[in-house]
Amino acid sequence: MLFTDTSAPHEKIVTPTLPDASISRFQRNHTREILMENLNERELALVALGASIGSNCIPCTAYHLKQCKKNGLTDGQIRAAVSMAVKVKSVPAQNVLSTAERMLDSREGSNECAADQPCSCS
Repeated sequence: MLFTDTSAPHEKIVTPTLPDASISRFQRNHTREILMENLNERELALVALGASIGSNCIPCTAYHLKQCKKNGLTDGQIRAAVSMAVKVKSVPAQNVLSTAERMLDSREGSNECAADQPCSCS
């Protein structure tokens, strides 16, 4: 299912669900068009730029910076979008840092692990 209608009959709020691997490229592109139909090219370029920054993709960021310029966005508008993306992206890192500091402070002088369960990467 591509969409889940989570609203009452009188409200039309459609929440996209993640497509599974069996969905064809055409269907994914068609879904993108449905989800983005209310955005113009400039707005789409800014969305793609923010997603590129959020995913740490340097080639993607470089490409979408050029697309922003190509779509007529000013350096100031692009800088504002980059700044917002970096602010949003920094929240999880700050939360991890705060958690580490809190755990270290609460376990100071103790050799026992403060985690409830082991990390899946260890």
